[in-house]
Amino acid sequence: MWLNSAIRCFALLVVWALVSSCTHVPHAPDQHEAVNAAGDTRLHEAAYLGEYDSVVHCLAAGADLNAQNYIGETPLHLAAERGHLSIVGLLIRRGARLDIVTNEENPASVLDYSLTLEIYMYIRNAGGRSTRKNRSDM
Repeated sequence: MWLNSAIRCFALLVVWALVSSCTHVPHAPDQHEAVNAAGDTRLHEAAYLGEYDSVVHCLAAGADLNAQNYIGETPLHLAAERGHLSIVGLLIRRGARLDIVTNEENPASVLDYSLTLEIYMYIRNAGGRSTRKNRSDM
């Protein structure tokens, strides 16, 4: 009899723990909070990985869409570099700056990071300019 009571008690504790973990809502991250060694924020990582819904969530939580990591990349740089056109479009529509360049030895604009011609043209048509001397659209 005591074994049944112990099992029920244990089962209730497990259920309580599961419910508690599911209903826990973590605090919204500081928009400048780096989450990796490169200084990327959660928005940087979501843009890099192509996680559209996560990008939307980060923006809704107040993330800075122009935040720069340690080498000056913004989430828009990373989305362009990885070929995520839908995220590039979202960030530009939300007001991402196209004039931010990296602080590397050879600074690069968002346009310079474009992986595909489609992304390159999208950014260029939105007003993006290259920092590279070999690009014809300077």
